[in-house]
Amino acid sequence: MPRTNLTTQLGKMLAKLMAQRKKHLAVATRSLAKVAEMDQILAQAGIHVDGGAKAAGKAAKPGRKAGGRRKRGVFKETAEEFVLGLVKSGKATATAEINNAWKEARRGGKADNTLTKLVKGKQLKRAKVKGGRGSAYSVA
Repeated sequence: MPRTNLTTQLGKMLAKLMAQRKKHLAVATRSLAKVAEMDQILAQAGIHVDGGAKAAGKAAKPGRKAGGRRKRGVFKETAEEFVLGLVKSGKATATAEINNAWKEARRGGKADNTLTKLVKGKQLKRAKVKGGRGSAYSVA
């Protein structure tokens, strides 16, 4: 008999929880709709607000899943080929210039690990920049 009583109580508690959830969801939906309406009115007045209904609803950026991990980038050339190409062409020889080109190519992080790998593999030569920070690189 005690199990039936426990089961009944659990059923009632779950039903109450589901009813509360439904009520809160309805309020949140109305609030988001109201915020979106306000954003639209402000946009018509030429005022663009960051966030708004999208931020409140935590919508994902287009082309990305919400809360998922970022996929690894796919590029035409390897990191080593990219850096060697920059140094050979003379477009970028300093660490900062190479890192800027790295970011412009939309590669993640910095080129520092690749530079170290190329120097250790004797494909690049590293020289300190006189009177400044960083290093200058040349083809070995």
